[in-house]
Amino acid sequence: MKTNRPTHPSSSDKEKKGEGKVTIRVPLSWEALTDHQRTYLCTVLAGGGWQSDEVKALLLLRLSGLRPDRARWAKDQIAQHLDLLGWIDSPPESPSRLTAIDGHPALEAMLYGVPFRTYLAIENYYQAYITTREPQAIDALARELYPGLNRQPTPAEQYMIILWIIGLKTTYARLFPHLFSSTATDPDSAPDPRQIMNAEIRALTGGDITKLEAVLSSATIDALTELDAKAHEAKEMEKAMKG
Repeated sequence: MKTNRPTHPSSSDKEKKGEGKVTIRVPLSWEALTDHQRTYLCTVLAGGGWQSDEVKALLLLRLSGLRPDRARWAKDQIAQHLDLLGWIDSPPESPSRLTAIDGHPALEAMLYGVPFRTYLAIENYYQAYITTREPQAIDALARELYPGLNRQPTPAEQYMIILWIIGLKTTYARLFPHLFSSTATDPDSAPDPRQIMNAEIRALTGGDITKLEAVLSSATIDALTELDAKAHEAKEMEKAMKG
């Protein structure tokens, strides 16, 4: 089985008498998954009960297109290439999502062009779900991320949605380090998301309520860029006062 690591997916070939040639194109990151691969992988992960290497082996087998009873000869080759899927053991570091659910397209992965009010709703529902695990919270989150969706997401879709937000928040932390610099390790000590949201809105409106609609309608990335700049200014001022 040959692998080609430099390509973004890699290819693996194996030929055995009576079996023909098997080509496996192995995605090397969450971002490289196709919608079908993502759905299959997250269905397995959401189902639970599998060890890490078992999940990887199942995905490799799926990618090969072979039935389990015809893939026994490839067992050793699959085992040798589990390391190609090591990225499954860690959450994505950039936003990676299913492009549509039931024909309803997802928002842009980084929320480019998405109004700030939508970002605030997404953050609010995400925090509510993480805190309470209430299904209503992730249902609402799914409707924000996939406008027009009018049913509950499946367990696999829920898994994909959470991974999308994790990757998004990780990227935002890199892009806006002053705004997202502090993370509470104890959930009980974490600030109220609504308080954070109100503070962000006040910072952007400067306390002028007549600017509220313009702020909520502004592009998410623009609003976060401004908030990051304000957070940086506040920290510099605090340092100057202490110094």
